[in-house]
Formats: sequence, structure tokens, C-alpha cells
Amino acid sequence: MLRKDNEAQELLLKENERKMKDAKVKSFDLKNSNNNKNEFITATQLASSKIVELTKKLREKNCEVESLKTKCAKLEAAISESDVLKEKDGSNNSSPHEVSKLEQKIGLLQRENIELKHSNDDLSKRCNVLKTKLKMVENEYGLIKTRYYSLNEQSERDQEFIDNLSSQLAHTKDLQSDGFKSRDKKIKKLKLENDALLSNVEKFKCQYDNATKLLDEKCREIEEIKKQKGQNLELKVEY
Repeated sequence: MLRKDNEAQELLLKENERKMKDAKVKSFDLKNSNNNKNEFITATQLASSKIVELTKKLREKNCEVESLKTKCAKLEAAISESDVLKEKDGSNNSSPHEVSKLEQKIGLLQRENIELKHSNDDLSKRCNVLKTKLKMVENEYGLIKTRYYSLNEQSERDQEFIDNLSSQLAHTKDLQSDGFKSRDKKIKKLKLENDALLSNVEKFKCQYDNATKLLDEKCREIEEIKKQKGQNLELKVEY
């Protein structure tokens, strides 16, 4: 019975050790999972910062585009006004010098208008590039956010598993402790019984030794009596 209890306790101990190893492996996986989660958090923060930065640049470029559009409109109005003045001056037979000055002014305004249009086109292209980049970053941010939530849920499940395993482990240790206590009680009881048996054996041995000695003495007495009887018979025969 005691041997069976010991075997059961050994099996329970091995199972307990196996669960401990599983818990350590799971804890290590959870630690790596938390590290990955921290990496995703950092990536998410970077993506958010990038989105804010690109949005700010996009607003600035849009403001520049609107400003250039306003300038272009003003220049076109000035050119139109210059054309009107030129026509008026032509109709009023203005001097060639004044006509030349007006033509130079118109040419300057036209060149400036062309440069502004080029700048406007360039800014529009850059705005479109920024919009594309912003869209890509938003998509990437969405993917990272989804993976983060998925990883966070997995982390919570892993933590719940470890908590349950820890609870089972504590319960197993309690059972193991109770088993050890029960086994110790049985061992003490058997030891007391064994000591009592040994004491009885010693008593029986002493009684046996005493009985043997007494028997030997009785045997010697019988031998003596037999010898005496033999001697008495011999004496009677002689008479």
C-alpha cells in the first residue's frame, strides 16, 4: 500500500514538473509576444506621427497652391488691364516710348504668370504625391493596428492560460503536500508498529532463551535421574 502511494506521488510529481516546463515555455512565448507587441506599438506610433506630418505638409502645400492661384488670377487681371490700357493708348496715339514700356510690363507679367503656373503645377504634383504617401501610410497604419489588436487578444489569452496553469499548479502542490503528509503519517505509524513488533520479538526471544535453558536443565535432570535409576538397578541385580 505504501509503495503504491509512493508511486502515485512520484507520478504526480512528474506531472507537476511537466506542467512547470509547459508554463515556462508558455511564459517565454508570452514574453516574446509582448516584445512583438511593443514593436507594433512603436510602429503604430511612428505611423501616426508620419500621418500627422504628411497631413501638415499637405495642408501647407494646399495653402501654397491657393496662394499661387490667387497670384495667377491677379496677374491675369493685371495682364488684361494692361491689354486694355494698351488698346486705349493705341487708340489715343500714345508715344512709342509709352507703348514700349507697356509691352515690357506685359511681357514681364506674362513671364511671371508662366513661372507661377509652373510652380503651381509642380506644387499640385507634389500634393498628389503627398496624398498618395498619406494613403499608403494610413493603409499601413490600419494593418499594424489590426495586427496589434490581434496580438493583444492573443496575449490576453496566453496570460489567462498561464493564470489557469498556475492555479492548477498550486492546487497540485497542495495535493502533493497533503499526499506527503499522509504518507509521513503512515510511515510513522508503520515505524511505531515495527518498533512494537521488534520489542515483542525481543521479549519472545528472551522467553524462548529462558525456556530453552529451562528445558536443558530439565533434560540434564532427567539424565541424572536415569543414571541414578540405572545405578539402583545394577545394585539390585548384584544383591
